[in-house]
Amino acid sequence: MPDYTADRWPQIERLYVAALDQDPADREAFLEAACEGDDELRREVRSLLRYETAADQFLARPALVAAARDLAQDVPSLMGRHIAGYEVVAFIGAGGMGDVYRARDLRLGRNVALKVLDPLVAFDPEYQSRFEEEARSASGLNHPNIVTIYGVGEEADLTFIAMELVHGRTLREHLAGRPIPVRSALDIAVQLTSALAAAHLVGIVHRDLKPENVMVTPEALFKVLDFGIAKRQFAHVVSDDDTRRPTIRTGATEGSAIVGTVGYMSPEQALGLPVGPASDQFSLGAILYEMVTGQRAFHRDSRGETVRAIVDAAPVPVDHLAKGVPATIRFAIERCLAKDPVDRYHDTRDLDRELRRIRDDLAGGVTRREWISLGAAGAVAVMGLGTWEFWPLHTLAVLPFANAANDEAVEYLCLGLTETLIGRIKHLPLAVKSLSLVSNFVGSSANPREIGRRLGVEKVVTGEVKMNASQLLVTAELIDRKSGLSLWKNHFEGARVDIFKLWDEIATAVVDDGLHLRLTRDERRELLSRPTDNAEAFDLFLRARPFLASNTEDDYLTARALLQQAVDKDPRFAEAWVQLAGTYWNSGLENYMPPSAAWPQVDRCLSRASALNPGLSDLHFGRAIASFFGSWDWVVAEREWQQAWAAPDRDVQPEFLLSYALARWALNDARGALRIVRRARTLDPLTPMFMLHEASYLMRTNQSEEAVARCRSVIQTHPDMAMPYFIIAEVRRAQQRFDEAIEARRQGHTLRSDSDEELQTVLSDAKGRDGYARIEATAVRRLELRTLERRARRGYSSPLDFARAYAQLDDRDRAIEYLGEALDARSPGLVFLNVDRAWDSIRTDPTFRAAVERVGLPRSNN
Repeated sequence: MPDYTADRWPQIERLYVAALDQDPADREAFLEAACEGDDELRREVRSLLRYETAADQFLARPALVAAARDLAQDVPSLMGRHIAGYEVVAFIGAGGMGDVYRARDLRLGRNVALKVLDPLVAFDPEYQSRFEEEARSASGLNHPNIVTIYGVGEEADLTFIAMELVHGRTLREHLAGRPIPVRSALDIAVQLTSALAAAHLVGIVHRDLKPENVMVTPEALFKVLDFGIAKRQFAHVVSDDDTRRPTIRTGATEGSAIVGTVGYMSPEQALGLPVGPASDQFSLGAILYEMVTGQRAFHRDSRGETVRAIVDAAPVPVDHLAKGVPATIRFAIERCLAKDPVDRYHDTRDLDRELRRIRDDLAGGVTRREWISLGAAGAVAVMGLGTWEFWPLHTLAVLPFANAANDEAVEYLCLGLTETLIGRIKHLPLAVKSLSLVSNFVGSSANPREIGRRLGVEKVVTGEVKMNASQLLVTAELIDRKSGLSLWKNHFEGARVDIFKLWDEIATAVVDDGLHLRLTRDERRELLSRPTDNAEAFDLFLRARPFLASNTEDDYLTARALLQQAVDKDPRFAEAWVQLAGTYWNSGLENYMPPSAAWPQVDRCLSRASALNPGLSDLHFGRAIASFFGSWDWVVAEREWQQAWAAPDRDVQPEFLLSYALARWALNDARGALRIVRRARTLDPLTPMFMLHEASYLMRTNQSEEAVARCRSVIQTHPDMAMPYFIIAEVRRAQQRFDEAIEARRQGHTLRSDSDEELQTVLSDAKGRDGYARIEATAVRRLELRTLERRARRGYSSPLDFARAYAQLDDRDRAIEYLGEALDARSPGLVFLNVDRAWDSIRTDPTFRAAVERVGLPRSNN
């Protein structure tokens, strides 16, 4: 019988309070050191800590005294006891909800783990009913990376869960407080995400994912524990402002209860808000961060400070703690750790596919034996995937079809066939790379196997197109990326006027004969769906697509004429109406036409498309762009962007995300803009445009060296691009490293072939702050203003561009004059008045401040 003397109980209480301040994962080590070999003292404090996770009324201060009285009673041992057909064999350990034993199932003759719930957790009939319901749901999960629950039962005064007995150690023990190799971390993350995605698909959210809840077997298979078990905890724990001791709020409802482990819980968990699958993604991100850095993302000296960090603070950037972690992994971690759930992955399966792609891309030729030696077991996890209907059977890239005869007349059909095939199969059980991503390989001399490796896919579709008189000749081939073997190849021939039949044959053959997919009726209907039944309209649509990829005025005009003909041929062609709207909004945003002419046309086209097919995901982007840049209706624009943002990755064109990022920057939310651009980079990590936009927002969030690193990456792959040098120049200017900024400007102007004699003279002589200012002013006067004046002589030239140029030249009067004209015209670029550095010379002018008020930009929350 323990001896609770006057000195003993204060010692227990003091250690209990101190232990509460520790991260749960650190408490055992803390107690071992603090108790100095006093096993009885450690047992008493550990038992008290268990009360913390029980019902609210037992967590108030008086419960501590009540618990102390209970501790004075001996707890009968369960060893050797028979409980509902299980023989208890050995004690395994204590958890927050009860003790875990190794037991023998006497009916089936197998060993199991028996978790016997603490009476304080199990006594509440309502809790027990919920617990049993959720445990039954979790027991339906059959996945190689999830510990199986065999059943729930009770006997006499005991409530227990019988589950798979896993031999091994926890992920916490596996990590041992140090970073592990990136490839091993990725493989573990893939296994955990695979488990989460399987649970999320059937509506189960873990809500307490942490290294202690992950077991690793001797075969390096990682298994998640406690799905559905930790879901109903009632402790609502917050932190006092002036003390490290937690405050326990009683009476918390299920909806407001904070559930999870401090350090791994999501911000919405920490705030007591409802949680969904995105919350588990946050926990996964915290674990992946810890695996690659060896440090916890949000750990602070007390739980309260840790909670505040989760809600408000960004973790130390991964590359500040660990060198050599690829950018793709850092992006995935940052997206998982986004404060707002909507900024994480729309679907956990999207996260799983992304991590697999990154892992496979890094793995290259690494064998399974090498993976095992690194502490990984990707092949073990993959072996079970064939039985899961919801997992993609293939990761696939449809590469741009080659123009075999260099025939200009069929060039548009090559990319058109690629785009059409991707559009038809992206909703099937496949992980298909986007058109934006594969377009990087138009005309590439690299072999399909190498391209497939860079894209991180298992298989690639490639082929070529020829035209013989009015007949199209198409060859398509399916290649296994790892072996390089041709899995299937076929030749197709059809009349150009019957392009739909030919496209149907190719899509069906790729899916049926190449990939051997067995489609449902709805999937087959999706595969053979057509945006229009008019072959001529579709041909015009395909002809327009290459011109839409450019941002020149002439190309927009060409695309507009072709798309107008397409909708004239088929007025019910909804996709063509959206693309036609795009030629107008891009012309408006680029100042190629007056806003008064552009936005009514945008509204007309989008209204027609919406009436025909309101489910088109691109419609939301179009309406958001029109509302934000045209109508200055910030509320409607944000609502439309949120709807567009919520679409699955497969339905989002990454280039549309750039307009959303620009809008967030206009509202002085550069961090929000960065999150948006990083989603575009996740969808397409190769196109330099997305990387340069990311660099721009990194600069604006004071991540200067990261911005320069992105620009250097683009220079390595696209040495002829000038834009990276201009961004580097801006970064160095902001750092007041003016000579480096000048050198970057020199390189940028050289690549851009800016041959103006005066500018070249200034570039050659400039030094320091004044020299950089002279370069900027000369470039505006000799290049920008001259271009604007030429445009004005032959067509439309925006008054806002003139105002901006004169502001940079410190010509206040002319800048204000043109700014007034721009306000009358409602120029789209006025939304950037608060953030564009070009206006700095007149920013304090009362007329300029009045212009900002007239635009009505909302105040930023940042």
